[in-house]
Amino acid sequence: RDPSLPIVRGVDPWGTQRGRVPPSLYLPNGYTAGQGRRWPLVVFLNGRGTCGNLALWNFQLHGLRHWYGFLLLMPDSVRHAKGRFWCTPVDMLHAPDACGGSDDDAYIWSLVEEVRS
Repeated sequence: RDPSLPIVRGVDPWGTQRGRVPPSLYLPNGYTAGQGRRWPLVVFLNGRGTCGNLALWNFQLHGLRHWYGFLLLMPDSVRHAKGRFWCTPVDMLHAPDACGGSDDDAYIWSLVEEVRS
């Protein structure tokens, strides 16, 4: 993570004990908080087996946020015995023991709400 960028914590049921750290909020050139301008937010959910920070460079999103002017949030999935994945209702069907009944949909929405405020 980039320590110079804002950190978004959200309400995380897993946290660092499952290999997830709070994501950085990548800001475009010209962004100034509180200036009254509305900025689009792109939430990039990494695939299985990788983390958000790695995807930042693989998909060249680092430069695109400046070019197109959007906020970029790249949260990590959590690490389980069966790999890295998001605990969604579909994943809980395939690995209910890994998710422990916790659904990441609420976590992702809490990140979006934190950025909005």
